[in-house]
Amino acid sequence: MRQLLLDAQHIVFDWNGTLIDDVDLAVRAVNRCCNLYGLNAISRDEYRSKFRFPIRDFYRDLGFQVENRLFDDVIKNYLSVFDRNVFQCALYEGTVALLEKLLDEGKILSILSASHQSILTETVGTKGLERYFTYVVGLGDNHARGKLGIARELQDRSGVATHRTLYIGDTNHDAEVATSMGWSFLMVRSGHQTRSDKGNEAVDSLREILVRLQESEHPGAPGQRTGGFAP
Repeated sequence: MRQLLLDAQHIVFDWNGTLIDDVDLAVRAVNRCCNLYGLNAISRDEYRSKFRFPIRDFYRDLGFQVENRLFDDVIKNYLSVFDRNVFQCALYEGTVALLEKLLDEGKILSILSASHQSILTETVGTKGLERYFTYVVGLGDNHARGKLGIARELQDRSGVATHRTLYIGDTNHDAEVATSMGWSFLMVRSGHQTRSDKGNEAVDSLREILVRLQESEHPGAPGQRTGGFAP
């Protein structure tokens, strides 16, 4: 992890499940849809074990009919719960302190999210985070098909070399986007997916990144690991 952070000039964060703790809200919104369409509700653990992109495939796994226009209604019902309440979700512990630390180190920070651009911009603003990010990039529709297209847009806008860009996210789709773009990747295990860190460097939480950064500045401090970052 140490080398990833040292090498990165541009650090791109996923939003949902990475900076903002909205997993429980997502489960509630999915279960509203399950109730409306006569399907069994799912637990938080089941949600995290099944969640994946494209979102259509995730809903198919839950038993929804996704091959017709009814799927648009499913998404509308999901968003009627999620978009109305996401502003109430808390940021993960250590988020603001980590962003402050990275800015102090001269990093360019951005958000790349599968959220609709308008909801993303509004939620980031509600949390008072606008000043930390040079770019906040979301999707132009509500279908969450994937983020590769907007990742290319962000890359063009930033102009930072791909090998100097680090993406921090919580899903295997985030890892796939990073690989496709030639970006480095760091997985955060506390978000929307379980067992999604195979083959990737990973941390349990954003706070762990902050702690590692602080440890690297005081490698001999009591109670801290000597030598700074763990690999």
